[in-house]
Amino acid sequence: MVKPSAERNSDMNNKTRTQLFIVAVITIANSTTHTADQRYINPKQYESVKRWINPHRPVNIEAANQNLLQQIQKADRSNFEITAYIADVNVCDDHSSDPAVILATKKVTDAFDNLTILLAHNKLKVNKPNLYGETALHVASKGNNIDLARALIEGKAEVNAKTNVGVTPIILAASADNYDMVDLLLKNNANTTEIYVPVFTSDEKIKKLLQDHAQKRTAIDQTVNSPR
Repeated sequence: MVKPSAERNSDMNNKTRTQLFIVAVITIANSTTHTADQRYINPKQYESVKRWINPHRPVNIEAANQNLLQQIQKADRSNFEITAYIADVNVCDDHSSDPAVILATKKVTDAFDNLTILLAHNKLKVNKPNLYGETALHVASKGNNIDLARALIEGKAEVNAKTNVGVTPIILAASADNYDMVDLLLKNNANTTEIYVPVFTSDEKIKKLLQDHAQKRTAIDQTVNSPR
């Protein structure tokens, strides 16, 4: 028996939604690059995924937010693009830590991947502090999470952000004897003059690095300010 046209159209729409969802998931599963533009589903596919997930009522944003936080806590990469697209990427957990701050505590590839996905949305507030005034860069600097720190800086993280007690990322990096982190922060204009950073480290290599940096800064300042 031939189906009525409305029923045939409904079957076709369901089939189309399913196909688009499968395409979206395959696109994610086959992603192997860290380049954001090559990894993300385009907006039309996202909208199709949203309709496929819940075609008859609006997406539950609160549920999506909870799912986002759970995936970030576990550094779960699976289908994270879809979750990040639907959810509020600046949602905080019970400790007022946002996704960037949470991810900065994790040194696994999936955490880095998830951060780059969030940064690609251009909505992530990378300088949003937690209860203690720590930004994601503070947390990454303290834990020597160099890859995430670099990604945060590229995402416009404030290198000289201060906690509630005036501590900057480079002070945390120096106090934890994280040479590579101190070097990265110095190369991105970390301020070492407001608080004498070398007193926070026992590492002689870091002290030498900070001393050399201070001498270079002094020489540059003298050159700029010298009469011509």
